[in-house]
Amino acid sequence: MDTLLADIRSALSRGNGIKALLLDEFTRDSISPIISHAELLSCDFFLFEIIKNTRQPIDVSCVAILSKSSVDMLISEIQRQTYREYYIFITDELSDVEIEKIASNDSNGVIKELQELYFPGVPFDNDFIILNGSTPLEIIHSFCCLIKG
Repeated sequence: MDTLLADIRSALSRGNGIKALLLDEFTRDSISPIISHAELLSCDFFLFEIIKNTRQPIDVSCVAILSKSSVDMLISEIQRQTYREYYIFITDELSDVEIEKIASNDSNGVIKELQELYFPGVPFDNDFIILNGSTPLEIIHSFCCLIKG
């Protein structure tokens, strides 16, 4: 859990000035128990958005922490270019095809960083985590990601 928290804090430190935090439902539910609103404000986040909602363009940096299931919505987001620049963290491994698909849709070069952030589930407390996945194979994969940190 400490490694995950350090990785999330590192992701949140990206970008300069006031920032937007872009999440999906899974990452919102996963981050909210372990990162306080006050901590997000201290990292210069003033705008908190869910990726499936449409937004007006705004000239700020965006840190996006998204599950792999949101990659298609991320591509639409990049094409719309709602924010000045993007620091993107995906909570699972991306295939080469998915990385290429994201990169080929960044025609304006707004993606400054794209990383995988192993996020195996929703933290319930310091000693318990609800693993991500709907099939036994996905749950085993989440457990392996949790172990390797």
